[in-house]
Amino acid sequence: MHPIDNQFLELLRQGDFDKARKAVKGLVNIFRTNLDRVKVSSPPTFLGKAEKAPHRLVYLPIEIKDREFESKLFLAKAFLALGIDVVIGQTWSITSGLFKDLPRGVVLFKTLNAIDAHNMYNARVAGHFTAALDEEAFTRPVSDDIYKININREALQNCCVLYTQGDEQSAKIEELFNRPSFVVGNPRADVIASKKWDGSGGHDLICGMAGTINGVRGIYNTISATIGQLCKGEHAKLAVDMLEKAALRELEVFPEVMEALCTSKDAVFRPHPSEDPTFWQNILDTGSPEDPLVRFTGSSISHMVNSSKVFHVAECGTGFEAELLGAPSHSLGGDKPNYGPDFLFRTKNGNAAGRLAVNMLSMGFDLRQELSRDKIKEVLTQRKSTFQPTTFHRRKFPTTETEEIVTGTGASLDRVSKIDDNLWYVEAEY
Repeated sequence: MHPIDNQFLELLRQGDFDKARKAVKGLVNIFRTNLDRVKVSSPPTFLGKAEKAPHRLVYLPIEIKDREFESKLFLAKAFLALGIDVVIGQTWSITSGLFKDLPRGVVLFKTLNAIDAHNMYNARVAGHFTAALDEEAFTRPVSDDIYKININREALQNCCVLYTQGDEQSAKIEELFNRPSFVVGNPRADVIASKKWDGSGGHDLICGMAGTINGVRGIYNTISATIGQLCKGEHAKLAVDMLEKAALRELEVFPEVMEALCTSKDAVFRPHPSEDPTFWQNILDTGSPEDPLVRFTGSSISHMVNSSKVFHVAECGTGFEAELLGAPSHSLGGDKPNYGPDFLFRTKNGNAAGRLAVNMLSMGFDLRQELSRDKIKEVLTQRKSTFQPTTFHRRKFPTTETEEIVTGTGASLDRVSKIDDNLWYVEAEY
């Protein structure tokens, strides 16, 4: 972490928000005045064609378990039901060998940024097919600027097939990038539709939103990485402006989040997935008997189901999830958005996972299986992965047991093989 971040976090601990705001503006101005000096190389574009059809095998990489795990399990079940094997687990285990050590299949990406563009290129060079469904667009506003920042042109070019959550998203991508897509829905909506709020837990679910000012990498490196990895040219300026706005907004609502935590008699707290939770733990746990009772969690849906009430920052996606689930909620930092029919039904209703899986069959899997299933399993289980998880990786994808994969996919234990750190091969029944 950069020294500037330590100074900034100390201002937060002291509650000196005026100085913290000045620090954010000063830091952003450093980047803004030096944008012309930032050298950003475009991701490579794959210009060839796949020589062979993919095996009946889909790779489901997961970056942040708390946010993606359940929806990926829904997708896995849908593929398995169609007789398609899956490899599911943390993304770094999958990408560590540049896809060259993996049997040919289809890799499903969950975003379309420049990092994905590089990974898609590597996958295509290694003979894989690539597909993308931007799951994180679930509650994202349909704004030209936001789409330009979050979608990389090279990623679109390196993607064999593109799926979207609704007509609104498809129309915007075609308008800005002239790229056609298939509307399938969003599996995160599937996850919520499978649950029902009952309020039996008696706790408050409180969601923070400080991923910029309390990110694992720190605010300095967050801005630096966004400019250097995710954006280029005119989009870099858009990104800096948006990050400044996000950081100042997080500072604005920070006191309200703290008040909600300190006044709740029983709180389950979910920091933003990109945050460092130890910052909050150190503030809240002073060793005093008066410290609030706060439990930390990652996934909000499971705790939302039996919460008494959900506290969320006004524009946070948790508010939308609570609305879909029917859980009582309270908005921090402003009025709750109007989740009217246009917003609630922006995703195609029902069974997004099944719809995507059926559509993917049209990509032409190699039904003859050039590699036998036993050979595919042998290659996967004997690969020499170079990935060594760090604290950063563990925070994003905590240690997961094979039983979670068995339960989540519905596959029998004998069809689930652990092939790397937090990575599994699951065989379909056929």
